[in-house]
Amino acid sequence: VEIIRLGNSFYIDWDRQMYDARSDTPAEARTTTLNEELGQIRYIFSDKTGTLTQNIMTFNKCSINGKTYGDVYDYSGQRVDINEDTDLVDFSFNPLADSKFSFHDHSLVEDMKLGLPEVQGFFRLLALCHTEVTRLFPTDELAYQAQSPDEGALVTAARNFGCVFRSRTPESITIVETGEQQRYELLAILDFNNVRKRMSVIVRSPEGKVCLYCKGADTVIFERLHPSCRKLMEVTTEHLNEFAGDGLRTLALAYKEVDEEFLARWQQQHHEASTALEDREARLEQLFEEIETDLLVSKQRMENHDTATVQMRVLIIIIISE
Repeated sequence: VEIIRLGNSFYIDWDRQMYDARSDTPAEARTTTLNEELGQIRYIFSDKTGTLTQNIMTFNKCSINGKTYGDVYDYSGQRVDINEDTDLVDFSFNPLADSKFSFHDHSLVEDMKLGLPEVQGFFRLLALCHTEVTRLFPTDELAYQAQSPDEGALVTAARNFGCVFRSRTPESITIVETGEQQRYELLAILDFNNVRKRMSVIVRSPEGKVCLYCKGADTVIFERLHPSCRKLMEVTTEHLNEFAGDGLRTLALAYKEVDEEFLARWQQQHHEASTALEDREARLEQLFEEIETDLLVSKQRMENHDTATVQMRVLIIIIISE
């Protein structure tokens, strides 16, 4: 089935009727399931002039460990409206930063420079938990090829704040974190779909620690958190309501450490399910549910060898359509 999907994606790339001569841009299938998704479209909406609307996403605000970032305050502590005259964060300290990215709250980059574990973990998750690929132009300019605009916005934000996604192979993901290149072994990808409303990756860090990184709809992530996370989850929910009131789209992030013994058993079951001829999707979904549980928002570390070793706070990221 995957081979057929791949072949169909080439037909989209080769379609001359989808080539834009003005910008010298051909069609580009960024996912092998694009043909199936296009086949489900029944209506195309446009504005009253008949033009289609661009879906552009930008990283706007975030809440990390109960603290919000993205707003700008004056010397009296009053929030001020952001406009074209508002000072931008200077990302010149990062030679790999995207010059087109802009952000106004200087406190987030300062906390990243200070090495706050929660902030570093936030951007590390954004740099690892995705399906993007990189392209290098002859000028050595780094560019990302994303399946969706929101995923591109998040990886670009991580890039500017110091966690730069550099490359990926079927076995690994390479990032540059605070100036040092790190290679993470890619153990599994738990794909996103409209039913799951989340995606996860399982990676092994250069230090040998196995982590599951998860991002998805806040309601889906919250119901998978450990009960000890309730207090911080309530604070984060208040931030979510504020952001939603501003018209922002929201997404929740969390991760946990995974015990090696549990991982070995889970990987064996995952291999059997992924090669099964019957009930393949149902068996995979059951395994995904099993490992995507007990995500923590507490900074305290918990040991539970029957399931996993878990540690992390819930992280909320916000993107907005321009």
